[in-house]
Amino acid sequence: MYSDPSGLDAVVEDGAPNGGDGNGDGTPDSEQAYVASLPNAVDGAYVTIEAEPGLTIYSAHSQAIPSGAPAGVQFLPGLTGFEVHGLAPGATTQVTLYFPPGSQVNTYFKYSEASGFQDFTLGLNGFGTGAEVFAPTSSTSPVTVLLHLTDGVFGDFDGQANGRIIDPGAAAFIVGGPYAKDLNGDGLADLRQELPGRLEEIARGCGLTDSRSGKIQAALKQAIGSFEDAVAPEFWTAAVTPDPRAGHRAFDQDRQAAEAVGVLATEGCDSISFLAELAARLDRSVAATALSGVTCDRGGCAARREQAERHLLEGDSDAAEGRFGQAIGQYKQAWMVVRQDAASKGGLSELPTRVDLAQNYPNPFNPETVLAFSLPERGEVRLEVFDMLGRRVALLQRGVVEAGSHQVRFDARDLPSGLYVARLQAGGLEITRTMSLVR
Repeated sequence: MYSDPSGLDAVVEDGAPNGGDGNGDGTPDSEQAYVASLPNAVDGAYVTIEAEPGLTIYSAHSQAIPSGAPAGVQFLPGLTGFEVHGLAPGATTQVTLYFPPGSQVNTYFKYSEASGFQDFTLGLNGFGTGAEVFAPTSSTSPVTVLLHLTDGVFGDFDGQANGRIIDPGAAAFIVGGPYAKDLNGDGLADLRQELPGRLEEIARGCGLTDSRSGKIQAALKQAIGSFEDAVAPEFWTAAVTPDPRAGHRAFDQDRQAAEAVGVLATEGCDSISFLAELAARLDRSVAATALSGVTCDRGGCAARREQAERHLLEGDSDAAEGRFGQAIGQYKQAWMVVRQDAASKGGLSELPTRVDLAQNYPNPFNPETVLAFSLPERGEVRLEVFDMLGRRVALLQRGVVEAGSHQVRFDARDLPSGLYVARLQAGGLEITRTMSLVR
């Protein structure tokens, strides 16, 4: 009987959905060396493995989930193992896994007897490897998991750049999403608590901790301090549920940390930049989780939901371009739109209690910085910037603004270095902040 390199008989692969075409490309899986379909070892539901054309899948197999699975994680039946051959040593590739329609999946774990289960969610490590989960397009469509793999690094079982990737892993579901994982039950996402330590470890490896540069030391202190402050208990009621009154401050701390990490990445430590991306992913998870709980049963809700969704999309665009601080700012705005909608439905009094203008960040800056202001109620606002001679150089905001927290970007690319004063007039008050533009 015919057997392709995957180690599976054609009759086995022919049992996959769509008449043996598990990946739906129109060609039976048994006729393609880079595709393999097999039933899992527990309930017989099929899983399809698709590598990139030109590569070959070997030794596809399934087994029951080993003992020692982490608490709070719900695994699909069966761990799936396979090998991908035909890569150039050290090359990067992608493998797509197709799971049965209706499967609850939002993350993927690697497994080895030596290391046990390791979360493989994209963005958790600095190797550019990890798993992305895509929601099905319909109730009859498979759930897909895209694995980003690199030969010889985390995710490749043999750890050698030998043109062969070995992948034993299992799809899983974590309540609240992988970025909200709280295995120690302290009400804070485990990943958030790991960020300061990870940052120090990478900075030490890059030699930044021993640098005599004041710029580097200031950025390092800012990044570590902000990551530590972002997990202050008063900001959180649960791992992905910020406190309605103070939760916005966690976003602010993450944004400041991401901006500081960006400085460190440009000072000879590229590997540290993934921590800013991870902070952005954490905050996106917070905002998206809040938005998923919105049910529109009153006027204006649909418009506010669309507004929050726009902030998410703008944040995703910023993140894709590496502007992680700006992305976090957008995710904060999405969360605040949802939060304010909850307040309008008779929940907690969640709006700011006073007019305030926060210190701009970053500061010093070149050439852009962000000013954040808050209003306890809807009203007329005027936000301007003056030079030290009292001349107005920018009008950033004028008109009626809704209650809540807001951000405005100040672009000073056409202005000379020096000190500038931002002035907010709102609610009968006037608040100023001094900013430093350094070329």
